[in-house]
Amino acid sequence: MVFDVGVNAAWDSWGTALTELRGKSRPSNDADIGLRYLGYWTDAGAAYWYNYEQGLGYAGTLETLVQRYRDEGIPLRYLQLDSWWYSKTLRGPGGESLKPRNPELPAEEWNRYGGLLKYEAHPSVFPRGSGGISEEDWSATDHAQSLGSIPRVPTTSITVSQV
Repeated sequence: MVFDVGVNAAWDSWGTALTELRGKSRPSNDADIGLRYLGYWTDAGAAYWYNYEQGLGYAGTLETLVQRYRDEGIPLRYLQLDSWWYSKTLRGPGGESLKPRNPELPAEEWNRYGGLLKYEAHPSVFPRGSGGISEEDWSATDHAQSLGSIPRVPTTSITVSQV
């Protein structure tokens, strides 16, 4: 338990106690792209988590989203891609059958609850292949790891802006 003068001081004391207990240090406020820049997240609870604008598809939806932010002068610098973009099984850990995550979207390999089949973009999600959405370089992170600055290679590439 921590007692201090004010919520911020108590929070800092608590954080210091926990990190010292484990011999860890806090990252700087700009240690990675997620701390350094404003990004758009597509993880659980987000508008585009296993969901997209029907007439645009996933790639078109994210391109439109990025353009809207640019038009409004919002300095979006990366997109976080959750588990919706790659192929998964229809079986759970115990072998039980699983249903699609979003029954209103195509029942394809990417729209599932199961385990990872391939850690690459499903062609229905990014139809232009592993280059992602745009021809520009961009920065991305996914639900498993930070992908850093990516020059059109890993299949999770989506351009937001030059970093």
